[in-house]
Order: sequence, then structure tokens, then C-alpha cells
Amino acid sequence: MSTDNGVYQMSVHQCERYSLCADCVQDPYCGYDRATMSCKSYKPFSRTDNLLQSVMNAESQVCELEILNAQQMKAVPGQTVYLRCDVPTKLNPLDDARYAVSWYHQGEPVKYDDDRLLTVDSGLVLVNVDGVQTGEYKCMMRQQTLSKYEIVIDSGELSSR
Repeated sequence: MSTDNGVYQMSVHQCERYSLCADCVQDPYCGYDRATMSCKSYKPFSRTDNLLQSVMNAESQVCELEILNAQQMKAVPGQTVYLRCDVPTKLNPLDDARYAVSWYHQGEPVKYDDDRLLTVDSGLVLVNVDGVQTGEYKCMMRQQTLSKYEIVIDSGELSSR
């Protein structure tokens, strides 16, 4: 960049501004490091081990590799269960609608009601758990899975009553 006062060199990579893998991997100068869960400068033809990048495909599932297995949670019928959403600390979904959190149950958007409550910290509370509420839950932000759970009914608790 040049001005009347001189010529200035500016860095083209500003990877620290990305908190989400999905945003980071689309920047040609950045790559997402799964080990540190951070966006780092990507330098082609240099040693950039384990940096994820997907510049050409905005719908890429490359970031889904972060959460391979769902955390299994056992629940007793009638129990209340809290599912935490691991929102990056730099982001506040309440302040910026672009970073709104969405919860999915078995691939379908969760409909919030008296038995499924969204918390102010973007978590999900399942009230009075029953067989209908079992299965996979995902917390997502901008097409990136932040947390994944598998809710199962603990049949051992039923038989011991």
C-alpha cells in the first residue's frame, strides 16, 4: 500500500480473526490447526502439518473431521439433560446473528418448546427425557459442528426400579 507519506507493507493473512474452522479454511492464506483449534497462517510449499484448507469448496465437510464420535450420554426416563455447545470463546452468538447456534436432532432442526430449551450459553436442555428424545444431537454454527452427543435411555436403571 502506498500513500503520499510512503510505501507500507501489509500482511495479507489475518488468520487470527477467524474463530471457526469453516471460515478459516476458505481463506487462501490460512489453514485450520485441529490440534490447537486455531486458524494459522498457511504458507504453500512450506511445512504446514495438519492444517485444513478448502478454498475452492465453500460447502466442504473438511471441518467435520474435528468431531469424529459423538459423546454418549445415558439418561433415565424423566431425567433432565444439559448438552453443552462448545462455542469458540471469541464469538458470542447473542451479539452477532451471523454466529447463531443451531441444534439438530437426528439431522433435523430442533424445535424449541417446553421439553427442549435453548440456554443463554447456547446449550440445549432436554426436559423429561423419553424414547422420542434419544439419538444424535449436534450443535452447529455456520455449517460447522461444534458439539455432538448421542443420547441413550439407560435400560439398566429401568430394570433396577
